[in-house]
Amino acid sequence: MSFENLDGGNYQLCFTADTLSGFERCVGVTLYEPQPLSVQSVVNTSNSEVSLVLNGGDTFEIILNGKTFVTSQSSINLPLDRIENTIEIRSTQDCQGVYTETIILSNQVFIYPNPVLNGKVSIYLGDSSIEAAYAELYDFNGNKIYSKEQQATSGVIELNVNGLRPGIYMVQIRTENKLITHKLVIR
Repeated sequence: MSFENLDGGNYQLCFTADTLSGFERCVGVTLYEPQPLSVQSVVNTSNSEVSLVLNGGDTFEIILNGKTFVTSQSSINLPLDRIENTIEIRSTQDCQGVYTETIILSNQVFIYPNPVLNGKVSIYLGDSSIEAAYAELYDFNGNKIYSKEQQATSGVIELNVNGLRPGIYMVQIRTENKLITHKLVIR
């Protein structure tokens, strides 16, 4: 006998017998759910490292830029060796969730990937507190082919350039205090 997909809580488990009329034995059962995975990250740009505070598990698997770290400590410092750093953290139990974060170590506008291969391009605006930017895209002849205000998440806006022909384009980004133009290559 097995039970699946039960939420944590109190249950009554009762047994009966087909051959014994009126037979019933019940016992109380309490199911506990693990705490959800909780991660706090603090980036130290001067040392190019991230400090992670981990809760909700006994052992944590951290994948940072493709490298795997395993720890049972509740805090760990890891080096950030790229401009764009990706982190994925999970505990030993999948039901606790997965934490993902992208950390960009730059105060400059950063477009990635460039050249674009899959139709989506992300633009880091140089400051994670920026909430929106106005983006314009021009073809090689100077014709405006895209113009829209974009909402930013952690200082990053995303453009879908799917359907544009391969070539060289210019992206113009306007925030409250700067105007930046970058070359974008679509393959």
